[in-house]
Amino acid sequence: MDSTLFETLGRELAPEQVTARLREAITSGVLRPGERINQAELAQRFGVSRMPVREALRRLHAEGLVTLLPYRSAIVSGLSVRELREIYEMRMALEVLALRIGCEEGDGLPLDDMEDILRRMDEGPDSDAWLALNTAFHDLLYTTADRPLLLENIGMLRNKSDRFLRLFAAKRDRTAHAQQEHWEILRALKRFDVDAACRLLQAHLESTITSLSETLGSGEASASEMEAHAREKSVAAGRAAADREE
Repeated sequence: MDSTLFETLGRELAPEQVTARLREAITSGVLRPGERINQAELAQRFGVSRMPVREALRRLHAEGLVTLLPYRSAIVSGLSVRELREIYEMRMALEVLALRIGCEEGDGLPLDDMEDILRRMDEGPDSDAWLALNTAFHDLLYTTADRPLLLENIGMLRNKSDRFLRLFAAKRDRTAHAQQEHWEILRALKRFDVDAACRLLQAHLESTITSLSETLGSGEASASEMEAHAREKSVAAGRAAADREE
């Protein structure tokens, strides 16, 4: 875990900071599905006690990003294709709603900023830069929707699913197709055709989950095996430690 995400933190607001850093490490792919999280190592790297690390893991468990195991161990949660599809079904409903509310009740979307982002995406950045720009574009779609709880739930669902977009972004043909869909959404918004923009956004998310399902289909078993193996190792290590104490 050699990353600036794990630089030493101060003790002020440590649980919140640790949670934010770990969440970013998971959603950015630094920590991968099935990877074991060592509480003692993290506490040392962050320069905090184990208590804020445990609290952070409890919060991330509630968000579905971490699976807590026996003997105070944890691993990064994986997702089956079925679970990912369910997340995208919820995202479609909530994000289309947020876009419609923002268009009909807001002061106007920042269309020029959205166009600037898409032009930068057209320049063919690397996958990390493309993903960051993709997130920024989608954020702007909902920026005028004055519904804090709605946006909070969209953010939670995106945290669970967007880490898998790295597999999507690795394929240029897929990002090119997604980019065409982005431009279509923007053109509909510029025409003030809210119904069309909402339909296009839903179709865009449907296209993304179809592509992700195809990509993850062959790797679903291995991801599940990784998580099961990590769980078995944690239980075995805990039992060995208990035996030594006896």
